[in-house]
Amino acid sequence: MEKAIWIDWWQAENCDFNSHRVYFGHETCERLLPSCEVALELGKYLVKNGIEITLVTPPLTNSGLDRVSGLVKTLGEIQQKFEVVCNDWGLLDVLSRLDVCEVVLGRWLAGQQTDPRIMRFDNSMYQHATQRILTNFDGETCLLKYRPPTDELRQHYQSLSIDKSELVQHLAERKISRCELSNTGQGISINHMVDWSFTLHVPEVPIAVTRRCPGYPEDFNQSSDCSLSNCSHEKITWHNPNIPVKVFRRDNAIYYEWEILPSNFSELPINRIVSRTIHW
Repeated sequence: MEKAIWIDWWQAENCDFNSHRVYFGHETCERLLPSCEVALELGKYLVKNGIEITLVTPPLTNSGLDRVSGLVKTLGEIQQKFEVVCNDWGLLDVLSRLDVCEVVLGRWLAGQQTDPRIMRFDNSMYQHATQRILTNFDGETCLLKYRPPTDELRQHYQSLSIDKSELVQHLAERKISRCELSNTGQGISINHMVDWSFTLHVPEVPIAVTRRCPGYPEDFNQSSDCSLSNCSHEKITWHNPNIPVKVFRRDNAIYYEWEILPSNFSELPINRIVSRTIHW
């Protein structure tokens, strides 16, 4: 099992590079990608120390696509066949045609169900507590009771939307055979991608991404000055009584954390675990 670390490139001087592979870049905001100069300096340091490079990229605008193309060209000068995690179909198409790096399918393209409320479907203790009497339109009453989900429904919520034979074949023709996954609380099911390699991100699971960060105090109705200097990159706790886990915002995305590995972990084609802090 390969163990990789994800670093915040703007704090690289404070990072412990005790890992065979380093992830850097940004998964949700193109404004927070490193410049070519910074990427070159960091990349040279990693290669010098025998560390493999994985550049993580977010959903992109046209200008963002140009920026990532510059980063890929820069890193290609110092390491052959480094990885680029694509969370944008346009970038994936461009890079798969150029054959200058190892193209990896990002978490946002894998199509996992990441709403943490899904975990409640299979929690009989929680569901029995919500049993209640309902009144029909005709005035008659009935008892609303919990019915456990079927195996088919469980598998649906554990599956990947990308896991379809036709799409898998299309990606294989473009020499793409690795996919990034989140460690979702409801588990993971893979049916048609058995010949692929997967990376599991632990413990952070992304729920949603916004176009920009909210203004203070967490107000999306206020204007936000999107720049690296104005991003705190801290975890800001969000509260929702209907969500069974702690939720937080960092930059322009919402996450929860789940440490427990899937019960079928040994059966899944996962051969890499990546975390922001190595603790395995």
